[in-house]
Amino acid sequence: MAKTTHIRLTDQQMECLSAASMDHPIYGENPSHLFSQMPNRARCFSLRTVYCLTKRDYLQDDRKGGYLLTPEGYAALKSGTGF
Repeated sequence: MAKTTHIRLTDQQMECLSAASMDHPIYGENPSHLFSQMPNRARCFSLRTVYCLTKRDYLQDDRKGGYLLTPEGYAALKSGTGF
């Protein structure tokens, strides 16, 4: 029987990955700007959370200031939620 790996994510990381998609970016900001208006009503998350997920290759920079979900991020989200 194959051993499955369960990826641990914080609630904030799961919320961030859930809001991200592969074609509509989310944004990372300092805490004082978390509620600022973002382009196309996109969600905004703590830079610390976004950078952590980017380092793990779960999000990628879209080179326009936003971050997109990667296939690895989608798999991590599924694993983190138990699917």
